[in-house]
Amino acid sequence: MRARTDYEGGATVEADTIAYDRDGSTEAVITSAHTPAGERMLMRSGDPEPMLAASSSDLVGEPVRFAGGERVYVPSARAVSN
Repeated sequence: MRARTDYEGGATVEADTIAYDRDGSTEAVITSAHTPAGERMLMRSGDPEPMLAASSSDLVGEPVRFAGGERVYVPSARAVSN
């Protein structure tokens, strides 16, 4: 399955991981999610709030909303954008 990077809309998190800088600080969260049409969306966001949401809870199965660019909203946490 080919992953999209340009999708805007709701999706369900399939997997996520946090990338770290050499000094151990968080650099980005990488999220893979399924759209309602069954497509896979892949997003890398350097915004601190989605990184905090991913590091403080398990987002797998949670709804998210992609809003273009690196903007991602995590309703189970709070709305955020980059």
